[in-house]
Amino acid sequence: MPTYKLMLPDDGIGVDCNIVFDAEHAGRALSVAEKFKFGRRARLYEDAKELCRLERVKTGAASYIWAILPADPKERAGL
Repeated sequence: MPTYKLMLPDDGIGVDCNIVFDAEHAGRALSVAEKFKFGRRARLYEDAKELCRLERVKTGAASYIWAILPADPKERAGL
């Protein structure tokens, strides 16, 4: 089973946080990150490889989703 890591920066909304978990697939990261507040951003890694960036965005009065964004090209190139 792969090991994943969510890395959230200290961004004024929440503190710096790294969450490591095992899961059958990367989609599990969305349920792991569900508790984080609107505006939080995270990077999702499988082992040392960055898979994508996530951002919690507001879609309505009390509704939030995670936007899934491409990984930072510099991170993917190992720079």
